[in-house]
Amino acid sequence: MTEVTDRMRKVTKSRGKVNYPEHEKLKALQPQTKAVQAFIDWLFDEKGWTIANDDGKEHIRDSGLWPVRMSREEIMAAHFEIDLRKLDDEKRAMLDHHRELTGQV
Repeated sequence: MTEVTDRMRKVTKSRGKVNYPEHEKLKALQPQTKAVQAFIDWLFDEKGWTIANDDGKEHIRDSGLWPVRMSREEIMAAHFEIDLRKLDDEKRAMLDHHRELTGQV
């Protein structure tokens, strides 16, 4: 089985229409994602702050805070429960589907 066929099988088909569940979820959340993204951008860009994680231990010399090593995209995806791997698979499947329809495969 080719990689293209494998990706197409992972995307749900309903009534002959190809569905992209992660993209549909993201689209439904769009008004909320804009507000959260603006807040994250404000924190990082305007305030210069870093999101940190508390390890729960008391430390004599430091605060016990560790910078969260996630991109803005990963923070947004985690908050809104978007699976970035599935989203990427869907993007590839969309391109594959378009190529199939236009005879470019």
